[in-house]
Amino acid sequence: MNNKEKAGSLAKRLQYLRKLQGWSQAQLAEISGVDISTIQKLEVGISSGREITRQKLADALNTSVAYLVYGEGEPNFTHLFEDKSTSSTSARRMGLDESRKELIERVMEDEYLKESDKEMLVLIIHNRYREAEAASKEKSVSDSKE
Repeated sequence: MNNKEKAGSLAKRLQYLRKLQGWSQAQLAEISGVDISTIQKLEVGISSGREITRQKLADALNTSVAYLVYGEGEPNFTHLFEDKSTSSTSARRMGLDESRKELIERVMEDEYLKESDKEMLVLIIHNRYREAEAASKEKSVSDSKE
């Protein structure tokens, strides 16, 4: 794989993983410690970045450098299911997370889907569950005010 091909596939995976987190380029820059202009160059395929830069981004995105740069292995989605809440909505959230995890696993195991379709479906699933969780929180807040 030449540097141009590497930069192009890195660009797609970087943008995909960043969006999956729901982060802007500025947020990824802050979290990873990588300058935003470097992230912009990586995402448009102008650069494939230095090794230390790729490692910082992979760490921030909870994936391996091998996946980020070469697409080797699978992205790590386990962080999407961690329960970050100890509130009373925790049990309901765990139910959402379990069903989301199951859907994502089914998509990733489907042998008939192209990788690009799998990535898009995972992004859609993740975003829909985020929306459902936000709506549930809003409803809980409005119910408690009544």
